[in-house]
Amino acid sequence: MKRDRLFRSANKLNAKSFMILPVLLYAEMLFAQDPANFSGEWALDKLKSNAGEGIFFAKDNEEILDIDQDSVFITICNTIRQKEKDDITVVDRYNLDGKESTLLNDSRPIITVTRWSENNKLLTIITSMTSDDSEYVREDTYSLSDNRKTLTIHSFYRDPHGNKNIIKVYRKR
Repeated sequence: MKRDRLFRSANKLNAKSFMILPVLLYAEMLFAQDPANFSGEWALDKLKSNAGEGIFFAKDNEEILDIDQDSVFITICNTIRQKEKDDITVVDRYNLDGKESTLLNDSRPIITVTRWSENNKLLTIITSMTSDDSEYVREDTYSLSDNRKTLTIHSFYRDPHGNKNIIKVYRKR
């Protein structure tokens, strides 16, 4: 008789486990977040960005990012509008699958990989290239403010001349 009791207790425990498991899985799905979407047109806020040098931070220039993102790719069109000169536009497209991709530039491979943070709020794009036995690495980490009206890009550069950090803050247009 004791044996039957144990058997019934084990069945009750299994039944309870199967009832709780769907609730836990549903809760996990509720809290899982879609990746941040950085799509939109963004204007550089020079006052909130750190004081970098060069054409991007020139006094009379305006920097605009036009970002188009879907579940597979992110395309970033960076335009520098210069006073009394032609605009400079650079378009980059990255695969969001987290796999390494290689592009040849002047027969030198440029390796790029994208990574999402655990909470899917930060996107980091890592680009590296070797030239004349020197390595050049750039890491750009994209984040959005809670109201989704401010885009911040933390950039880290490493090359033979040293390391450099730049923070660019953009406001949604």
